[in-house]
Amino acid sequence: MKYLSPVELAQWQEKYTLAAPRDSLSQQWISDRPTLVDIAAINAGGGLARLIDETVSAFPEVTQFPMMPINGITYKQLVLLERGTVAFRNANDGVDGKKSTYAPRAFGCHILDARWEVDKMIADSGEYGTAEQLIAQEADNMLTSAFETAGSQFWYGTAASAIGFAGMIQVYDLDGMTVVGTGTTAEELSSVFAVRRNGDNISFLLGGAGDLGSPDIIEETVLGENNKPLKAYTGQLTAHLGMKVDNKKHIARATQLTTQSGKGFSDEVAMKLINKFPTNQPPTQFWLNKTQREELRKSRITALLPSPPMPTEAHGIPLMVTDAIIDGETDYAVV
Repeated sequence: MKYLSPVELAQWQEKYTLAAPRDSLSQQWISDRPTLVDIAAINAGGGLARLIDETVSAFPEVTQFPMMPINGITYKQLVLLERGTVAFRNANDGVDGKKSTYAPRAFGCHILDARWEVDKMIADSGEYGTAEQLIAQEADNMLTSAFETAGSQFWYGTAASAIGFAGMIQVYDLDGMTVVGTGTTAEELSSVFAVRRNGDNISFLLGGAGDLGSPDIIEETVLGENNKPLKAYTGQLTAHLGMKVDNKKHIARATQLTTQSGKGFSDEVAMKLINKFPTNQPPTQFWLNKTQREELRKSRITALLPSPPMPTEAHGIPLMVTDAIIDGETDYAVV
């Protein structure tokens, strides 16, 4: 099994350190910071790295948000809840002081395991192509599922898997950063997230000092569907995976969006999301699925523009389309 060594990990951390102090007013994103996919590809090598590259397009969370290696499986930090206040005063008068309020928060990593098995006799028979082709196909299927699982957990957290890490809908400011839509078709209910990305403020966490296991394909004995042993080719991708958000007001969510007339994502809804953010810290991306991207396109239809082009932005803020945000969010803590 190949892992990042302490030396390799230190090299990654040194290479991807911000070149200048973080500026809260800056919208610049350091584009070459390592992501979960980068580390997976490094550990995988060769053919598996190619498969990883080919399976992530529908789930861009794992390529867009940086990966932070941590020792152990828990990351602790102080989260700002409320800024301190200041006031003018008269000479010789005092002032009621109020300091900033912080709270400790722990972000945990949980085991993510993608394992594939191919019956050795079937793979070696040549009936379905070479053994390598059949193994690669199964690896592709499992890697797609792994990245889909990571993407879903990123947004829906413990509502998606109770034994996984907390996601966006658990860590953002539910009361202050939510725009509630009026859609009522249960099977269509969806969300659009406005996200402010600034350095590593929103990151995946990779526990165990950045270990991501991706052993070579091996031959071993496994149990078949009848619970009896057989020889198989197996492979596995394992990680302690989590996520952390430095500021819960860096995420806003529009909920209960559908394809009903006037109840989907629109430039008006986008502006409501933008207005949830501080003036000097606007969102840098909208995250949504293809259904709500189409609703935004349809909302731009006018007599002079009966067929608007596929939108790529709203109010100058780029759209990020993902299959991890679903239609039918009835089980995902919709307010």
